[in-house]
Formats: sequence, C-alpha cells, structure tokens
Amino acid sequence: MNNKSTRNNPNKKLSVVLVDDYRNERDVMAKTLLEQDDYYPVKLIRFADEAVEYCKNNDVNIVIIDIIMPRGIDGIEAAKLIRQNDSEIKIILITSACEDSWIADARAVGADSFWYKNYSRESFLEIVDRTAAGESIYPDVTPNAPIGKATRDDFSEMDLMILRKMVSGLNNNQIAEQVGLSADGVRYHIKAMLKKTDLPNRVALIVHAVRFGIVVKEQVFGERT
Repeated sequence: MNNKSTRNNPNKKLSVVLVDDYRNERDVMAKTLLEQDDYYPVKLIRFADEAVEYCKNNDVNIVIIDIIMPRGIDGIEAAKLIRQNDSEIKIILITSACEDSWIADARAVGADSFWYKNYSRESFLEIVDRTAAGESIYPDVTPNAPIGKATRDDFSEMDLMILRKMVSGLNNNQIAEQVGLSADGVRYHIKAMLKKTDLPNRVALIVHAVRFGIVVKEQVFGERT
C-alpha cells in the first residue's frame, strides 16, 4: 500500500520512478535527476506493467513513463492504471516519436505532463521540476520532424494516416478499406509523399518515417483495456 509519507512534507526529497526500455536513456535521465538536491535515487524500471505494480506498493511522488513499450501495456495505459490507483502522484509521459494522437490520449488518462524527448524546447529537468511544482506541461504543437526533403508539416492528415498504415505493414487495398479511400486514392497519396520527400520508393518512405518518429507502427502500441 502506498502510504504517501512524503506527499505533504515539503522538506522531503521526492521519490521518482523512471520507466524506459532503453537502458542508456534511463541512465542519462536518472543521472540528471541524481545531480539535483530535490530527488531521491531514482527507481529504474524497464516495463510499464512493472511500474504500475511498483507504484501500487511504494511511496512514489513522480513517475516518468516512455509511451512505447516492447511488451505488455504501453505508457498511456500504465498512466491510466496508476492514476486510477493514486490521484496525487505526478505522471509525466515521454516519447521520442512525433505521434500527435498521443497528446489527447495522455490528457484523457490524467497525465500531468507530456514531453517529446528530441524536440521539446523544455529540457527534461525543467519538465520534471515544473511538474513536481504543480504545473501541467504539454506541447503546443507536434514536432515538425524531417523526412527526406520534407517535414512532417508538409503532410496532410490523410497522408499521415496512410503512412501510419504503411509502417504497420498494410498493403494499398487494406489501407484503402481502413481509411475510406479507393486503392487508387491511396496510391495517389503515396506518390505525393514520395514527390514531397524526394525519396525513391515506398520502402524508403517507411524507413525514414520510422527513423525520425514521424508516425509509429500501430502494433507497437502496448496492450490497452
């Protein structure tokens, strides 16, 4: 049972849980916090479902969760479960992808803040400090990441929807059925994206989209209830 012993004592250091499946990123973020005077040694956890259980049974002030998880539930589902168990804990969702649909999802599950790792103007420490102080920090816009000779802002919402399906492994007929276009309509959008980016073919478009986090493969979203 979480006894929240540090919650109402401003002189206590804050306990932090950091959830990220990439060890190097976990270590760098943890080192940043450990260099400050306000935080206890950080509890490092690899998977989101383990973080949910840890937060149930330990005194945690702040939990920082990467959205994309290699197995089990994703960060958004974890945030929802943590919030259901604890209305006071500060939750920060983080990601290196530019997926814009997650901002609304994060707000819906009660996350306090949202941070794009590679693109936010606020630093990691600033996000944590301000969230700990009671602020809710969300980006104003989705990062305008590069893809070939274009950027994300050069793509329409339909382009991005089709690209997301491409990254997920669907063919043109399957994409057409899911987005409400004809197969010819899907091909038209793909040709337009190739022209904008100056990339040679469909595979190159998919590779660049994944590399720069323009969209995320739908299957990597963790389990949600």
